[in-house]
Amino acid sequence: MMRHMLKQSVLLGFCSLMISSCVTVKTTPDKVVAKEPKEIENPYFGDYSTDRIRGMWGICFTSSASKNPMVPPPLHAIYCDCMVNKVRGSYSQKHLSSIENTKELNSIMKGIAEKCVDEVIDPVYPQEPKTESTKWIYRN
Repeated sequence: MMRHMLKQSVLLGFCSLMISSCVTVKTTPDKVVAKEPKEIENPYFGDYSTDRIRGMWGICFTSSASKNPMVPPPLHAIYCDCMVNKVRGSYSQKHLSSIENTKELNSIMKGIAEKCVDEVIDPVYPQEPKTESTKWIYRN
């Protein structure tokens, strides 16, 4: 029952977010006023190809879902969005590709994973004890 409620809550929140992000006009009873587009600075390094981003996301999702099978798939998707965004926002592909020390690369990824668990997973399981169904890959 809790899993169904959690899944429904995550999906409703995600749908609400998607709907609110798609609204581009402000309406009043008399007229429709187009919003001026806001210029935002791109927070990401631009050297990641679309294939690389999709590959990182796919590996993240597959790994996360296989190690945490009791967690609903939409939560894995949001977690992996966070992971990919933090990686491309913090490190260029060129920099990550140049790291030859596996321990250093694992340390970087573990740090990013911890941040995403804090942002995405912990709010969903706020005060529950960490069990096999809620213990995430980097929370040991």
